[in-house]
Amino acid sequence: MMAGIQSFSKCAVLGAIPILVVALFLCVGEASAAETGISKGIALRMAGKPGEALEAFKEALERSPENVAALVQMGACQEDLGKWREAEQTYLRALEVQPENPTARRNLEQLLAAREINTPPSPQNPTAEVLLRRGLAAAEAKQYDAALNDFQTVRGLSPQDPRPLFYSALLWERQGEQTRAADLYRKTIELFPEYAPARINLIIVLMESGAREAAVATAKLANERLPRDQRISYLTHLLGGELRAYSY
Repeated sequence: MMAGIQSFSKCAVLGAIPILVVALFLCVGEASAAETGISKGIALRMAGKPGEALEAFKEALERSPENVAALVQMGACQEDLGKWREAEQTYLRALEVQPENPTARRNLEQLLAAREINTPPSPQNPTAEVLLRRGLAAAEAKQYDAALNDFQTVRGLSPQDPRPLFYSALLWERQGEQTRAADLYRKTIELFPEYAPARINLIIVLMESGAREAAVATAKLANERLPRDQRISYLTHLLGGELRAYSY
């Protein structure tokens, strides 16, 4: 009887192995797909395509809902898009999953500290918000003149909002007007020194145009002004030839 029980137990264990292997394979596959989505999102952000990057991070989270790296990157991307309240919630979600994550905590603290500078005065001008959304829609449709006109109007209505000036620079960059884009990014930095996306995009534009010395100098100044910004630190190390792993 004992032999029969032992034989049955052995068969049960052996029979479970294929199931465990399949489950493990699926988990590894999902994790790998999530990591691919994160890498894609980072590349899109670096290319100045925050909208597409955000979708990549969302897809990564669909495959791995508690992936802290994806959450942190998505929060940073939402900051790029001026969605500060959403970014705050995303960082909080990352900290729920991993309370001691240093990057999520640092990004959240920096976001809260900079909110007074980065956020338009409350209450926001409803007309400006409508025009801003209309301008973004026009930009997506490649109706650049219409988008620029809307952004120019928003600048007059909400002079403390960095987004219309930043988006105008981004539109010139998309049209291949690197010099005009760089000038507007510099103007954004001059008016809103704590607005990291403008500094990041200016560094990237200078890198892409071959102005390496200017890019290095710009990155150094950005890193001195915003030493806790992970994205600026990454670009600074990249320009310094130190290809360190991007930590989350």
